[in-house]
Parts: sequence; C-alpha cells; structure tokens
Amino acid sequence: QLNANNLLGWDSANNVNTSTSVCQWQGVRCDIRSNEVVELRLRDMSLEGSLPTELNLLTSLRVLDMGLNLIKEQTDLSSLPDLRRVILDHNQISNNPDLGLYPSESLHELRLNDNALTGQLNFSAAAQKQFINLKRLYLQ
Repeated sequence: QLNANNLLGWDSANNVNTSTSVCQWQGVRCDIRSNEVVELRLRDMSLEGSLPTELNLLTSLRVLDMGLNLIKEQTDLSSLPDLRRVILDHNQISNNPDLGLYPSESLHELRLNDNALTGQLNFSAAAQKQFINLKRLYLQ
C-alpha cells in the first residue's frame, strides 16, 4: 500500500509544498493510524485531462471527489478495494459510462452526471448482483 507521504504526481507546479506531509495538503485526508490517503476531495480546482492511473496506488482510498473540473476521461479504478464514493459530476467525460471501471462490491455511490456521456449503460442482471452496495447512481 502506498504511504501518504509518497503520493505521486504532486509538486510545486501544483502549488503544493512538498516539504509538508501529503496529509496536510488541501483536499487530502489520511487515516490517522496508517497515514494512508483515504479521501481525495479535489472538487472545483480547475483540474483537466484524464484521471491518472496512479490513483490505483492509493489502495486505501474510500472517497474520490473530482467533480466540477475539466476531466475528460475516466480510468480503471476497479482495483481499489475500499472505494465507496466516486464523484466525477460536472466534468467533460465523454466516453460510455462503464461500471467495469469501478470496484463492484465496495462502491456505494457513483456520480457521473452533467458530463458528455455517450451510449447506454449496460447494467445486466449479473452486474446488478455484483454491485450489491450501490445505493446512488447519477448519470444524467
């Protein structure tokens, strides 16, 4: 598991003081005991591009909120066993809504509304059985 102090992809270009613990950065919450990142709340921070695949290194991540940004593509987060909430609303995501990109058993909430999603969500009976904890799904 990735220790919070080793979080990749942040530097002084992102207005981050790299001499400070990641757990003290704006929008980052860590578990007190393990010092692992459990929440990334980077809402309305003018972030753009694709979600980085390095998010998969945050194996204790429970909440990912990157709504109200300029995110164009989702990334496969299905290997994050504790991920409960993914909030990517009000971005520019244009690919098909794909539940296969998210952990099926732990996910409680998925918000992809107010994006430019195309196509239909394939939510088969088998998929419905896998997403047993999914309580909220926002796509429009």
